[in-house]
Amino acid sequence: MFNRVSGPSALGRDAFGVARPHTGEFGELVFDSLVYSAPDGWRPLFMDVRVPSDPRVDSPPPLVLWVHGGSWVHGSRKRRPVDVERAWFIERLLLAGYAVASIDYRLAREVPFPGPAADVRAALAFVHTHAGDLGINADKLVVWGESAGAHLGLLTGASSERFAALGGAADHPGEPAPKPAAIVDWYGPADLPRMLATSAEAALGGNPEALRQHADFEQFLSMGWDADAASPERVLQGDCPPVLLVHGTGDTMVPVGESRALAERLGQLDVIHELVELPGGHVFAGSDSMLPAIEASLDFLRRIVGDPFAEVAPELLGDPDEVDPGHRLSDAEVADMRAGFRAGVAEAWGDGRIPGVSSRDLTLDGPDGAIGARLHEP
Repeated sequence: MFNRVSGPSALGRDAFGVARPHTGEFGELVFDSLVYSAPDGWRPLFMDVRVPSDPRVDSPPPLVLWVHGGSWVHGSRKRRPVDVERAWFIERLLLAGYAVASIDYRLAREVPFPGPAADVRAALAFVHTHAGDLGINADKLVVWGESAGAHLGLLTGASSERFAALGGAADHPGEPAPKPAAIVDWYGPADLPRMLATSAEAALGGNPEALRQHADFEQFLSMGWDADAASPERVLQGDCPPVLLVHGTGDTMVPVGESRALAERLGQLDVIHELVELPGGHVFAGSDSMLPAIEASLDFLRRIVGDPFAEVAPELLGDPDEVDPGHRLSDAEVADMRAGFRAGVAEAWGDGRIPGVSSRDLTLDGPDGAIGARLHEP
């Protein structure tokens, strides 16, 4: 059971009491700021958990452990890439019946490898140990990461013994990391020496962005990371759980070749895997691929981990929503939508007059010129 009362600071994780969950905007249970690990000498590590509540579903839901990106040196559980947020990523997972745990981990400037990877494994062990407290299915835990977070998530596919051999960082003896039911890898690095060579080659052209990326990568490796031991392509073995790889074909930060090479290696190991290539750069930038990437990932989880709504009677599911293709609106489409909205307002409100309310247009002085405004009184 969760400790509701804080203990002495020397108790590590148990020093932090757990607040009672509250209800979120979708009726889900929300556990804010759970301390899943408190390594001696380091800051406590938090996760936020959202567990869907649907009266049509009797069994505890699977859980997705979301691991943020940020080149190993940036990011937190509270922030996701803008395009990921715009797509209502977490909400789509909740509506699909999956609980979500968003985690912090120690960044590369705080601790060398395998510290950040050990933190992700500790988070996985925590939700497994407290599955009953959270109301989730302990046998259906998914690790889903993007970019650097995908790289760390892939390393949860290594056994405790294999991971310990990478850097002497064994799982906690009381809470060994379980094997995930599946791993979703969104454009994650797979082989760090190859990534270094690729960035060095790109930097030879003198492009300022390529030079900066290569310098950042060299600095990152100088922080104590063993490039071979930290490379999923070299570490994962035949006991790795099923893996979905999703990558933008125009990605210049983490080239799509990383996912292609890892997919080839997983095939050699007879590990169940799928590779989905979509248009776009890093984080599918410059494309309409975000929603297709989410849908492809959820389809994979439904097939591998299970559909939380599989046992719900069809008549209780309601009419399926039409899938939004996610295309960018043209100027003409925006103009048509605005005209339609204005026509609807005019039809509903007529001339817009409300008894007892007067309205007049005026002009305000702005920093870059006049600003139009409308004043309604009273």
